Amino acid sequence: MNDYLRSIQMLIDDGFRKLIKHNTPINAAYTYNSDHAFILNEDKIELNYPEIMFSVGDVEGPEAPELSSENGLIILKWFNMPQSLYCQYSDKASVLIYEPNKKSSIIYKSAGIRSELEVALKAHCYVNKDVHCFISFSSADGKRQGNSIYLGMLKVLN
Repeated sequence: MNDYLRSIQMLIDDGFRKLIKHNTPINAAYTYNSDHAFILNEDKIELNYPEIMFSVGDVEGPEAPELSSENGLIILKWFNMPQSLYCQYSDKASVLIYEPNKKSSIIYKSAGIRSELEVALKAHCYVNKDVHCFISFSSADGKRQGNSIYLGMLKVLN
């Protein structure tokens, strides 16, 4: 799990900043995720990607997110939500696209804002590959973070 967390450290540094006491964001993320990060698959221990979070906090996640792919793009859509203290139209979306076989990722910080209700992200390097997709929102000033949400695995279509 350490290698995976280090590969997405750009997201973890912001997403776990509030949980640091006397350690680093990576250590905080490892501690937070370690109880549910592994599964046994045919006598082999594997990472349980849907359960691993790169961000924790009070900012609301997307409402009813949808995930699709076309033309080497990954398209994420969500429904509008009423504004509140932890849900502002100006909240910024961060997206992680992770290809487990190559153990590589594409990170989009500030991929879009909540009021846009969708983002289309380039993923041409993963055409015909299955990727895990995650999203989180943060406040416009970056001071507040939300829980990262696993959106699912999909094949990137050309």
